Parts: sequence; structure tokens; C-alpha cells
Amino acid sequence: MWSDRAKNVMRQAAIRAKMIKESDRRFKLESGDQFMVCDAGGGTVDLIVFEVTRTSAGRTLSEVTKGHGASCGSVFLDRRFRTLLEDRFKKQDVSISAVTISQMVDTFANEIKPHFDEKEDQYLRLTARWNLDATSNHAALGIEEDSMVFTGQELKEHVFDPVVEDVIKLIEIQLLQAPKCSTIFLVGGFGSSDYLSRRIRKQLEPRGLKILVPPRPELAIVRGAVHVGLNPKVVTARISRRFYGVETNEPFEQDKDPESTRVEEVSGSWCQKRFTCFVTKAEKLKIDQCVVREFAALKWSEIPQDFAIPLLSCDDGVSPPRHTTASGVTRLAKVCIPWPFAISDEIGKEIKVVVKMYFGLNEIKAVASIDDKDYGATIKFDAIDSY
Repeated sequence: MWSDRAKNVMRQAAIRAKMIKESDRRFKLESGDQFMVCDAGGGTVDLIVFEVTRTSAGRTLSEVTKGHGASCGSVFLDRRFRTLLEDRFKKQDVSISAVTISQMVDTFANEIKPHFDEKEDQYLRLTARWNLDATSNHAALGIEEDSMVFTGQELKEHVFDPVVEDVIKLIEIQLLQAPKCSTIFLVGGFGSSDYLSRRIRKQLEPRGLKILVPPRPELAIVRGAVHVGLNPKVVTARISRRFYGVETNEPFEQDKDPESTRVEEVSGSWCQKRFTCFVTKAEKLKIDQCVVREFAALKWSEIPQDFAIPLLSCDDGVSPPRHTTASGVTRLAKVCIPWPFAISDEIGKEIKVVVKMYFGLNEIKAVASIDDKDYGATIKFDAIDSY
């Protein structure tokens, strides 16, 4: 399973890949159409649904679902085939080196996996260096002349179906979140698998979905990366993957806040380390959207001390955490406000602090304003990250 940083480059690149031929009307997406990108790679399968909007400035895309994925890429076919091989040799009490097994798996990956047809037997080409002629029972091992034979049903049941069914489950999860999705683009190295595309079509085409595999799907991501560089603002809205907020002090509540967070001040009891949420998980955000919150800070000491506002995110849970000590909370950056940060010298005076978060294309900017002075911090995700 890739991190958000790794997934986003695949997502951004795939949506701009040359997967659509102008001459083919089946590939034409109109304003309001929703489509899924299923990037089936070697290690992971990552999916996301977009909606098309056509304006006078051209076509733009907005995220409909929060992208997700799992470790069920084509390398898991290789692992399952390795297990099948090892079991076959073990049943015949044949000792085979790990190097030979690995070489046989490589041959499977290059010659059988891409074009697997469940209806036909598959022949794994053997080479002299594997020294399988020394084994006594060729028939029991399925060896015929210079090949080891595997039935289509055997490979389907033990190698392909368990992995393919995991991919289909991921697609179904996205479709539940985006019932208007009408088209699925299958890209990535595993996306070129004939069997994978056939199984997905068999499952979903009766429900009216179009399953499209571009030419050279393993290169769609690379070609798409160039388009993203030329037109980086093609995505106009995203779905937040996390909760975002700041650390604040809030009135202490006996039944909700641990005693360790209590601090007594002239104005009463306060709870430290509260998570004040700006953006919730799965919230739709327009690119460059600004979220504003107002706070009040108290000047409580004459001792010179800088003021800082921690910027936080949280991956866990379905609702924002109450405290910044909760599981999944990460400190991303902080807005530093150097002393003296207020015009007034009056102890106990409330100082108005306006905090703005701007959710840009590949970064989040936070700006805190006090007495018409702005102090900022930037959380950069560069070209291959995501908020």
C-alpha cells in the first residue's frame, strides 16, 4: 500500500494520460460524467473517481471519492505461483533450489501472466540449467518434453482469482461512493493483464459500466505525468484524505478532558492540546480554497516569549480528534509569531488572532494575522504528494 505521497503522482498522471482517442466516440467524456482510474501496478492497486467539467477554458476534473488502494498488484500473482510450484515439487518429494524456483517464477511472469487464458493449459518453458531432467517422475510433476504444464483451472483457482477478486472488491468500494461513475480506465502494468480486464468486464459491463484499457497501459502514467506538468491545474477540487487543524486551548470540560490537560488561568480552567478542526476527512475542497477561524489569545506575562500555532493533521477515525495527543495526529508545521506580537502591553488583554488555511495545488499555506501583521507557514507536498 503506497503512501499518499506516492499515490498522488500516479493519480495525477493517470488522469492526464493519453487514454482517450478523439476519433473514438466511446472514449468521449462529457461535462458531468464520472470515471474511475484503476491503476493496477506491480505491488499495489490504487483507485479514484473523477468528475469531468467542461468550461470555456477547457476540461477540468474534480475528485469525487477519496482515493484508496491495497497491496494486491501483479507481484502477488508471482507469489501465489511460487507457492503452487513449491507445493508441486514438495508433493513429489523433489528438492529444488530457491534460485531455480525464482527463475521459473520469472518465466511465468514474462510469458504466461500477461496473456493468461483460463480455458487453455499453460506451458512453462524449462531450460537445461534448471536440471529438471534428473527428477524421476516427470508425469507427476506435469513435465512434458521441455515444458511444465499447468491447467487453466489450476492457475485460475490458485493464482489469478484470489488476486483479481481483491481488485474487483476495491472497484466495488469506489462504485458505492460514486454510483454515477460510468467508465473505468484500467492502467498500469497489471492493467495490461488480459485476464484481469476480462474478469472486470464480466462483473461490471452487465451493469452498464464501460471498461477501457488504453494502448500500452503500463506507460499511461508516464505519458500522463508530462501532461500534468504542462497543465497542473487540471484538477480543480480534491477530497481531503485527513483532518486538518491547529492546536488550541479551549474551556475545560470535566467529563471530556483528562485532568492532565487542565491549566488554571485568571479567566478559568482551560484544556490544553485541543484539536480545532479546519477541514474534515473526505471534505471536498476547491483548489486554493481558504478556510478561516478566529481565536483569542491572552497576554498573560511580561516575560518575552514567542507565540506559535501548531498545524496538525490526523489520519485516524471518522470524526475529528478532540485532543492533539490522539492516535494518528501528526504535527506538520507551526506558524511562529515573534515577540512582541501585539501592540497592547496590557496584561490579561485578549488579542484577536485570525488563522487562514489555503489549500493549494500541492501545498497548504497557513497565515495567522495579529494587529494587521501576517505570519505564515507552508506545508509543501511537491509534485507527488496529496493533502
